[in-house]
Amino acid sequence: MAQKVITGYTGTRHISPGMDAAVWRGIFGEESCILKSGGNCAGSMPSINEFVIQDGVVSIQGYLGYGTHESLTIDTCTTGYKRIDLICARYTHDTGSLIDATEYVVIKGTEVTGTPAVPAYNSGSIAAGATIVDFPMYQVDLDGPNVTFTQLAKVKGIGEILTAGTNISINNGIISAIDTTTYGGTLPSGTNLYEIRTENKVYLCSGSNTYTNLPTGAAYGSLVVEKSSPGTQSTIVQRFSNISKAWFRMYINSRWYPWVDVSKDENTEYEGISPIVISGTEISHADSGATAGTYGSWTTEDVTPSFGGTFYVPSFKVNAKGHVTAGQHHKVKIPNAGASSTAAGLMSAADKIKLDSMSWYDATISVGTLNAGAAKTDQTYTIPTSVLPSNKTTIALSGFYLSGTGYQDCSITRIHLAGRTVGWTVANHGTVSRSGLSLVVRFLAMTM
Repeated sequence: MAQKVITGYTGTRHISPGMDAAVWRGIFGEESCILKSGGNCAGSMPSINEFVIQDGVVSIQGYLGYGTHESLTIDTCTTGYKRIDLICARYTHDTGSLIDATEYVVIKGTEVTGTPAVPAYNSGSIAAGATIVDFPMYQVDLDGPNVTFTQLAKVKGIGEILTAGTNISINNGIISAIDTTTYGGTLPSGTNLYEIRTENKVYLCSGSNTYTNLPTGAAYGSLVVEKSSPGTQSTIVQRFSNISKAWFRMYINSRWYPWVDVSKDENTEYEGISPIVISGTEISHADSGATAGTYGSWTTEDVTPSFGGTFYVPSFKVNAKGHVTAGQHHKVKIPNAGASSTAAGLMSAADKIKLDSMSWYDATISVGTLNAGAAKTDQTYTIPTSVLPSNKTTIALSGFYLSGTGYQDCSITRIHLAGRTVGWTVANHGTVSRSGLSLVVRFLAMTM
């Protein structure tokens, strides 16, 4: 096809979706991406079965799709199995109606006990005629009930496009040209600089944005992050500078140290803030008001107090600066009185033996033959020592049932347990005589 005007009037509707998509590919590149707009299609998982995508715009090979806040369902993974799901933006083209559409879909992977595979998705070229194309945005990793997710899609804006492929050049603390391999872009308003520590990169802090944990007196400038790992300890250095100032701080052992103004004159005088006292070249700490001494039971070994014994528990008061201002200890006594029906206390050894002796027992009683419509009433059964040892006493009747052929036609109309004697009545409500029936009684007993 010959050259055809896009930005121009030809007298007919001549601009196709393919033309428009080609323009967007020229701006943002051939690969699909998320455009910087609205919520940037940010993903989150409020629960293991829900994936939420914020509003934003996606470019699927140049074909743009806009979505509002949307919730997608993630199927539960079986315990002991693993699975990978993909969250995709899908482009479809109906060859009959020529209607194009975009939507979010979940492509569910296969559960396995080993290493799961990424599920297959539609990866064709729209420009070459593919009618269904998927753009993987997030990968959801499921390990039984445990779920994590990773963002796969890049987020692109005009700023990233304009600065791609350049070198770094900093004039008076301001970045004028950038290399995308080491430049992290302009930090958005609201960024906490404590959290910018994972990569060796240079970032721009705009004067029109607001940030937390900036150096005191700094409003804008460049932030340089340098990360090293001596042994198992990760050390991170942040350097921040604007036109006339420079600051430095370090992150070691999961802790940020304060910003240091390295642009200050060597002869700057410092004044201590209570309780820190600075005198010449000496820095000291004023007394906090707590009495010096030992609180609690100071010993080099652990102790186990006996019943009726005592031990000491220290307690302290701390002010807003974290300084101890007072200390004392309290004596705690372990009770040794026995429990009774009216007072709490310790369980006696004899009661513990009784409690440990509690067991469930089953006694099987032969009902014999029951004629149709007849009943055996007020029968008694003495539990033998072969079922319940002679040193045991029944405590409670917990259950009973009938067994044998035709037991469904019969019912237990009375059951009673007193010591070793079971009182019972069984009736046959059917029209057929029943024999070989048994009454099973379950009860709780203990040594008294």
